[in-house]
Amino acid sequence: MSEERALKSGETPLAYVAGWSAANDAHHVTAPARDGCGLIQACRQALEIAAIGATEIAAINAHGTGTVYNDAMELTAFNSVFDGTLPPLHGIKGSLGHCLALPEGLKLPLPVGLCRSSSCRALSVVCCPKRPARGD
Repeated sequence: MSEERALKSGETPLAYVAGWSAANDAHHVTAPARDGCGLIQACRQALEIAAIGATEIAAINAHGTGTVYNDAMELTAFNSVFDGTLPPLHGIKGSLGHCLALPEGLKLPLPVGLCRSSSCRALSVVCCPKRPARGD
């Protein structure tokens, strides 16, 4: 929901989505490119939109399918984006099941809840005072 809508309805935003992206590597309908090119592109675009560097990320809430190819691809991609120094990494897909892209939206409350008592930053949600997006 937008901040304007939240405030009109008397709600106080708990967090802001500062960076987001999607990249389709068009490798296969259900299998990722093993070099992680799509995820690398999406992560770098999200960081650019959020105007933060990879070193400012406190944790990664990965897609985490639990399959050999996907999990290896995610590690390859994250090692590239984070230059081999990964922040804590976890995945909750085993608890959510497979809903195609929807789990990413379902996973947003997790880092928000974890960050409410601190100033940490997570890849999908930034728990800090709102900063203007690039171009604002």
